[in-house]
Amino acid sequence: MKTSVRGMLAIINEEAVVLSTYKDSAGVLTIGIGHTAAAGEMAPKMGDRITIVQAFELFRKDLVKFERHVLASVKRPLKQHEFDALVGFDFNTGQIEGGTVDDKLDAGRIAAAMATLQQYDKAKVGGKKKKLSGLDKRRDMEEAMFRHATYPMVGKIKVYDRYPGKMRLVPMNEIDLPVDWYGFPRPEDRPIADFPEPPQPAPHIPAPMGQPVAKPAPVTLPAPPKLSWWQRWFGRA
Repeated sequence: MKTSVRGMLAIINEEAVVLSTYKDSAGVLTIGIGHTAAAGEMAPKMGDRITIVQAFELFRKDLVKFERHVLASVKRPLKQHEFDALVGFDFNTGQIEGGTVDDKLDAGRIAAAMATLQQYDKAKVGGKKKKLSGLDKRRDMEEAMFRHATYPMVGKIKVYDRYPGKMRLVPMNEIDLPVDWYGFPRPEDRPIADFPEPPQPAPHIPAPMGQPVAKPAPVTLPAPPKLSWWQRWFGRA
């Protein structure tokens, strides 16, 4: 089982993308979407720079470890949205194996598992654990995803050329990711038959014999909206 595209974007939306190496709050060299040397593939060094596409590809590979954690820890069958929520939780906390969320889920105690998940809303600030609104909202997002299959709509991602520094928002439809990152072809790569046909004018019914034939009123079809492949993939404008 793998994280869905919407599940990956929910994590990316929380993490942001940093295109040059920086030190995180623990002093660990980090680049891209939370990538460190511990994840393998690339050991960040000060001065390194990557592209947005490279950051996404590193993230997809890094996520495999957390997907394995969830599959090894939770024995009950998981729906896609439940799996996505737990992978996002483990990516942020690393506590799907070390905590008790998995045990409570296996016991069928969903409410208790979600209550435990919600307790991971604190981080060390100045040497003391403090509740952070960002983590609180992140846990709410994961619980909504797990319980109700509610995903955030991510049209733009937060990008930093360096961190700390100025943040810019980059539309997803401007990022030319390879098709295999998604796990299936993008909409414009599918046959045109997959898209709905435009509405057709009503057929003309001829007048009875002996009566003048009325000209049918002209039918003006609305122009189809110009949507990006990204909007069409999500099924909304």
